[in-house]
Amino acid sequence: MATRAQKTAKCPYLYSLIGEGKEFNDSELPTLRDCLQYGLLLRERSVRNLQVRELCEQIALKVKSIWGSANPRIPLVTDKYAIDKLVHEWNSAKSLSKPKANKAAKEKFISKFDRLFDIAKCKCDILPCISSNCDGCETSAHVICTCPRENKIPTVELLFLSAQRNKDGEKSSMQIGNVDIKESKCQLKRLVRKEKEAESKKLKTVEEANTSNHSDISKDPMLLIDSDSKDQNVEFVENCSRNMLDISKVGLAAVRFGVSDRAAAAISTAALAAARDAGLIARDCDITIDRAKIRRSKMKICKRAQESDERKVAENKLEALLFDGRKDLTKYMKLGNDGKLYPSERKEDHYSLCSESGGKYLHHFTVSSEERSPDETAAHQIAESLYEWILDHDISDSLVAIGGDSTNVNTGWKGGVIKILEDKLGKKLIWLICALHTNELPLRHLMIELDGPTISDNKFCGNIGKLISKVTKLPVADHIPTVEVHGQLLKLSSDVKNSLSNDQRYLYEITWGICTGEFPDNLKDREIGPHSHARWLNLASRLCRLWCSQHGLCSEDQHNLKLLVQFVVGVYAPMWFEIKMKSKWTDGPYHVLKQLELVQKQTEKVKDIVIPYVKSSAWYAHSEMILQAMICSHEKAERVFAVKKILEIRGDSDVGNTSVRPRKTPRMNEDAKKLSELISWETNVYEPVLTCPLSKTQINTFRDNPMIVPDFPVHGQSIERVVKEVTRASQQVYGAEKRDGFIRATLAHRELLPSCESKKDMFSIVQ
Repeated sequence: MATRAQKTAKCPYLYSLIGEGKEFNDSELPTLRDCLQYGLLLRERSVRNLQVRELCEQIALKVKSIWGSANPRIPLVTDKYAIDKLVHEWNSAKSLSKPKANKAAKEKFISKFDRLFDIAKCKCDILPCISSNCDGCETSAHVICTCPRENKIPTVELLFLSAQRNKDGEKSSMQIGNVDIKESKCQLKRLVRKEKEAESKKLKTVEEANTSNHSDISKDPMLLIDSDSKDQNVEFVENCSRNMLDISKVGLAAVRFGVSDRAAAAISTAALAAARDAGLIARDCDITIDRAKIRRSKMKICKRAQESDERKVAENKLEALLFDGRKDLTKYMKLGNDGKLYPSERKEDHYSLCSESGGKYLHHFTVSSEERSPDETAAHQIAESLYEWILDHDISDSLVAIGGDSTNVNTGWKGGVIKILEDKLGKKLIWLICALHTNELPLRHLMIELDGPTISDNKFCGNIGKLISKVTKLPVADHIPTVEVHGQLLKLSSDVKNSLSNDQRYLYEITWGICTGEFPDNLKDREIGPHSHARWLNLASRLCRLWCSQHGLCSEDQHNLKLLVQFVVGVYAPMWFEIKMKSKWTDGPYHVLKQLELVQKQTEKVKDIVIPYVKSSAWYAHSEMILQAMICSHEKAERVFAVKKILEIRGDSDVGNTSVRPRKTPRMNEDAKKLSELISWETNVYEPVLTCPLSKTQINTFRDNPMIVPDFPVHGQSIERVVKEVTRASQQVYGAEKRDGFIRATLAHRELLPSCESKKDMFSIVQ
């Protein structure tokens, strides 16, 4: 066994930075220095040399024990998250303790040494009454908390935790004392109450199972349906002094359509009054519904929707996640100078999360620069939130794919969100980058290069751009000038065309009109959606409409407009509908090949502008994606090529390497005619994620039969729909938890009632 002096000699710089090893102070929540010093003490006492992770597991166990002694009701982060955080801090301390360590980084690290090692799930700011100009209250502290209810800090602990977070050293103004008898009694009562509720719920489930042969409506205490009567009249329970009607469907509809509590109560009561006047409801039954009943119903169905979705996530191990963000104008409660909360609005950066396939809403969270440490980037903060959610739902093992748009924050090969998330999970993932988003980038840069830069979120400074906002007001030209179109726009079936939105159908019809030389009559008076620099499909439609109008442009501007329209009709629109029709992720490499082929048919000026952006955004041209597409191909030659390459990459190993690799977009061959020619196969070639667990024998079977893979999407339209719901919820309710319930209830009602255009659509509500 090594002596303490021997162990100290092995890492003298670490001791000089942290100090001597020692036990925790049980009357204080531990600081980072306390955690690291306790780790040194464990190493000194151990018979063998403990590995860093093993050491941090023991530290985390002790830290959680101390937090539990303060109050077991404070929600804490998962064990894995706490251990990972300790491992990171330990490794940072070890590297920064060396003499040649970066001084600025070392000073930053030392500055948080004597601050609380905070493992509470809620990180919202806590303000004591003194700081918030409150005259004094029972809680002595206030918090504007946007966390889910299960993550909130108990009110009784707000002041204590505030003191612990604000301390700079081992001791704070408040310490962990003896057992709080009053609080212990409250917690014991709460525990007994929860046990009774659980028992009651169990008995209720048994009763429901015993009466499952009865119809749902027969359980209503207000009315009973006599299905055996000849005239099918409805008989009602007499002397109904209270309205016990289950109005959950009313609450669900009110949430979806954004109806206020008062309006929903008035409409529901009026509908019941009409039913009573018609003799369907007994006169002595109470049919009044007030806004409080509607509000309770909304809260109940939102909670029920949350619980139902959480169960589904737990039952079905997710394989793929998509995420995206948007700045939303958000309702929140502002703390006034008098200590009271007042409704207000502010811009918040919300990130949404959905599953694939299916596009089911899962979660959303807020990213704020105020909550970031000086050395932390937005990508780190987003990745950390995603990682916490993945760990909380225990899907780190089943997760194989992550996706989003192609912004550098997401896709940076060194510090992007996906790269950081891969490092945290310790394995490589499939990158599902939205192909519709990357299809917009060449058009965007072509427009800026030919007509000048943007001057706001929806305007350009050039002569063409100035006409974009008023193209539908311009008269249609008597003759549509011809443009050089190489190839033909994808012919869509009537079913597919009907599934398109108005803006998408407009682009499809006007590009066909330009190709045939005949402007469609139904487009002359139709409006186009507003242009936004975050949505370029409408710009493409407006450019085409401008080309078909009496625009008054001449010389260079007219020539540039022609180049833009030729690109829209010859590249952008065909690729958009190609991606829409062939939407599997294994089609991604073929889309890259097709896009290069179409761009090569443009003029030299356009090619010089566009090709660099086509190459830099070709995320599906990575060796992993190409090999995966080829091994799933129906062409045997492509499958054989992919199998040979995978076996060549593996060498002597029987399974593939799943460790994180640098995910850089490779150099592409502009003149490639098939996938095997698209990139160089000499260096930086990696095996697909889904083939890594398979043996060589299993890989060889794909020579004769294509590999079957999950139907992940090549675009991110599902996450865009989810983002839209989060934006809507931000303007309807207050707080993250209520937003979450609002979104889930809205989507639940949409599943129940997809359309409400006719009486036939309403049958799903009645049945």
